[in-house]
Amino acid sequence: MPRWTYSLSQKTSAYADLHYTMNGKNGAVGADGPGNPAYTNDADTYRVLFGTYTDF
Repeated sequence: MPRWTYSLSQKTSAYADLHYTMNGKNGAVGADGPGNPAYTNDADTYRVLFGTYTDF
């Protein structure tokens, strides 16, 4: 899963995270883990996260 990080200051960073899952007819996994098989069968799923974090 790709993650892009950008430094905002010496101790603070911003990030963008991409999670992508391709499911076949028997797939039962969503982008964030196991899910409802009826929802995820034969369906690709994705999740994009944006955030910041600070080191102390």
